[in-house]
Amino acid sequence: MNRSVAVKGVADTVVDFGSVIHLLGAAGVAQTTAATVSACRARNRLAPNLLPVSPMETAANWIAPIATTIAAIMVAANFGTRITGWGFVVFSVGSVAWIVIGAATDQPALLWQNVFLLVVNIVGIWRWLAVRARYEAGAGKATETSARIFRRQR
Repeated sequence: MNRSVAVKGVADTVVDFGSVIHLLGAAGVAQTTAATVSACRARNRLAPNLLPVSPMETAANWIAPIATTIAAIMVAANFGTRITGWGFVVFSVGSVAWIVIGAATDQPALLWQNVFLLVVNIVGIWRWLAVRARYEAGAGKATETSARIFRRQR
């Protein structure tokens, strides 16, 4: 069963939705859309049955969903200040990869959403690795001081 559709505005570009479904299954959590496939095929009309991508796009297509998933697990698990902070670092890597994908496939909504999320992630890094780490260091020193005072009073 052939489920091909001509994409409006690109006269000789055809999106085979069977290929999109196959790509989604192969890429796991990668966000492949009909617009992405259309944009990639429009750039390379010599091989309309292939999904032409540069090595940078291929890397970004794998790094973005993997980094985002790992970061979500790190932040949601709340293993502590440092791991949560590093989760925001990993989220930032994912955001940069999504920005590359958005720019390479001409998806401004994806690009700008991840520019904003990158700023949010930088705030998360500052909050969890800079400010929060100082609080924990201060709490550790206070605990040590309390323990010393308590031992003297015995």
